[in-house]
Order: sequence, then structure tokens, then C-alpha cells
Amino acid sequence: MMSQRPIPFSADEQGHHIYHIAFLLRQKLIPDLVSDVMDKAEIYWTTTTQTSLKRKVAVREGNAPKEIMRSDAVASPSRIQQPVRKVVFNISSHDQGWTSNPHDGSWTWFTAKKATPSEDDASMRVAIEATSRRFNLEQRELCRNPVAQRNWQMHEITLRADSQDIEEAEWVSFLKVGDVVALHAWAQFPGWVNVVQQASITFHTMAIV
Repeated sequence: MMSQRPIPFSADEQGHHIYHIAFLLRQKLIPDLVSDVMDKAEIYWTTTTQTSLKRKVAVREGNAPKEIMRSDAVASPSRIQQPVRKVVFNISSHDQGWTSNPHDGSWTWFTAKKATPSEDDASMRVAIEATSRRFNLEQRELCRNPVAQRNWQMHEITLRADSQDIEEAEWVSFLKVGDVVALHAWAQFPGWVNVVQQASITFHTMAIV
């Protein structure tokens, strides 16, 4: 699903913009409706973490999963503890550029996971052995590279709290203020390589309660 680009305001400009809209709405609506209207209109507080890798990262089966980046902590000017309404991932990547069987599917992909400060790639591999629903909620597949492409592919993936996909909606809704999200690159089977150039993670959070 494609998302709208966040308005490139500074934090101060963004805050002024949001609170000005809320002020205008309060002139016409009862206060309890203001946050709902702003939510439906997707007037959110946005924060973006971006990484441009000094050298492209090549992930193979032997070193997968590989953490590409971590977001800054979830933040919001609202008072609620679970304010995230959507998360947008932008990734520039491609696979090894060839395959002996183009109809066998893509075996390079990306996932997002709520991270802890002490977690590393090794502990991530151990966690993969747990295939419970809890794990599935924590670990979310985002996208796969098109097969046998050497050109950089631009992926934009939006996960929403109001998605019809229950697990997607829960994954977003359960993110709390202070949480961090890690982006991991994967490859499976000999010969498959996930090559990554840059990535970003943007949180869209409720601004008014």
C-alpha cells in the first residue's frame, strides 16, 4: 500500500500546523470529536529515521537476518501510550540479479520487529525458532525483492493500525511510546543475495487527544 509523503515541517512548524488545525476544529465541533476527525483526516505527528549506508550491504543465507537499521523511539505529543496510527518503510534494494528458475519465487525479503537495546542478530536467530502467534505479531514481513533484478528497487510499505489485516493492525497498535523498530534483511538458499543501499522508517502518531 502506498502512503502519502509526510509534510517536511520542522518539529516546531509541525506542532504549530497541528495545533492550529485543532484550534479551528474546536470552533465548530465539540471537543470530543476533534481527535477523531484529525485521525480520519490523517493529520498526524510524523518522525522519520533514515540511514544511507556508506557501503551497500549484501545479505546471504549464512549471515541472515541482518539488521539494517533501527528507528528512533516512538514519540508523540499526545498523552496516550499507544499513539501509532501507521508506520511507513522506504527501502532501496535488489537481489543478486539472476536466477536459474525465475518461477521459483523471491527468496530475499525484509521484516520489521520491535527491538530491545540488547538484542542483536544472534538473538534474533534464536527467536526465529519460536513460531507462536506472539512471535508472528512481533516479526512482520514487509516485502520481497523482484526476482533477478540488478537495478535498485524502491519499496514503500505502509502498515496501518486500522488495517483489515488483524495481525497488521495489532502490530502497529501495540507499539508504545519509547518503543524502537528494527529493519532486518533476509536471504534464503545458496546463490540468493539481498543487497541494500538505504532505508527509512517513519512513524505517524496521534497528535491530539
